[in-house]
Amino acid sequence: MRIILACAAGMSTSLLANNMKRVADERGLEVTVEAMSTSALDEAQWLNTDVVLVGPQMRHQLPTIAEQAARYHVPVEAIPPQDYAMANGQHVLEQAYTLVQNQAFHKEAGHDYHPQ
Repeated sequence: MRIILACAAGMSTSLLANNMKRVADERGLEVTVEAMSTSALDEAQWLNTDVVLVGPQMRHQLPTIAEQAARYHVPVEAIPPQDYAMANGQHVLEQAYTLVQNQAFHKEAGHDYHPQ
């Protein structure tokens, strides 16, 4: 699974990304977590991404990002501020997995899934 953590400059989420990778490694999960700025989300990124989680400081851009995500059928959601502040890799990794699983469930049922 490829997870993108979108923030202002792509650097403030590096601690969270590292914690998520550590948790994934401990669980034996094949996960790639990348932190990047919202402006770097181009077509190539969307086509190779399973889920995008947006940092709280970029929450105001969520509607625009969600609109882009819908074109590529990629679930997108804001990271809860408390999980972001504590760099809670376990919670945010679980959030990503839940979004991807919900999307798969809705696709099988013939519905689009657009969380926000």
